[in-house]
Amino acid sequence: MFIKLYPMNAIKSIWVIHLFAGFQKYCPQLPLDNACAAIHDYMGGGVVMKKTALFFLIAFLASGFFAFADNAAEFDLVFKRIAQKLSAVEARLPNKTVAVYGFDVIGRPGDTYAIYATEKLTHELVNAGRLLVIERSRITEVLKEQSFSVTDVVDAGTAARIGKLLSVDAVVTGTILVTETRTEFIVRVITSEKGIILTSVDDGVTYTVSAAGDQDATGSTGASSAARLVLEKTVYGRGEKISVTVSGLQGSETDWITLVKADDPVDTYGQWFYTKGKKAETFVFSGVVPGEYEIRVYYDWPAGGYEVQQQIKILVQ
Repeated sequence: MFIKLYPMNAIKSIWVIHLFAGFQKYCPQLPLDNACAAIHDYMGGGVVMKKTALFFLIAFLASGFFAFADNAAEFDLVFKRIAQKLSAVEARLPNKTVAVYGFDVIGRPGDTYAIYATEKLTHELVNAGRLLVIERSRITEVLKEQSFSVTDVVDAGTAARIGKLLSVDAVVTGTILVTETRTEFIVRVITSEKGIILTSVDDGVTYTVSAAGDQDATGSTGASSAARLVLEKTVYGRGEKISVTVSGLQGSETDWITLVKADDPVDTYGQWFYTKGKKAETFVFSGVVPGEYEIRVYYDWPAGGYEVQQQIKILVQ
């Protein structure tokens, strides 16, 4: 991404660029190329062009700010969940050593968000404490020494070759799909010995909730509330753990979430958790028998009463 800096406006340009860099971490869906064109017009265009570009920039930055604030906690949780699931392969790795090679953003080659995602996942894997992760700079150094060149997309065979060069048990690689409403991560652990995929994790963040009564890609329905519920899927097996991420909460100690039968009245509760003042958190329901259920979010008990702020329908078979 290249932005021409005009001498009299260099400080303004740098300020805007830093804002974009921050937003892009948690808002990879924002059309940065269009915004960069607007900066170019604003810094070097005529009066009319400047006014048009300035209007676009203000709208862009405003939308970016709200998306940033709303999505940040959800993205943090996504990377934590991915790291925990990937770490489960430790028993199948003799030395527990891995290299996080990185991501490919589908349809956006060279996208800098892939670099951030790689660093974030590396951070979370290290913090999980179950795998030994090679430093990213060491990966670059070794591959450069070996004159090893790869494309953005890394298949199992290439990942195995990289793993052998780095002397690690496995390589972590994946793809990112960004749409207007969702960022999805598919991440795999591939063995260096035979190029076998030990595990594959699919997770992501959905940005919008559809109108009341319409179930969207996350399964969320209803409510003009800011609360959101995100599931990995909406169909589960008997006794399978049901992990759900709730965000957009008010931050009350007594905001709460519960799992009930789908046809239960709103003043019913089954397994439930207080959110303890957090605005975003992941909860796990377990031991659920077959049936149709809803996960419901309520604010600020008892002041908030039994007004459902958000809900997701699921099926346990």
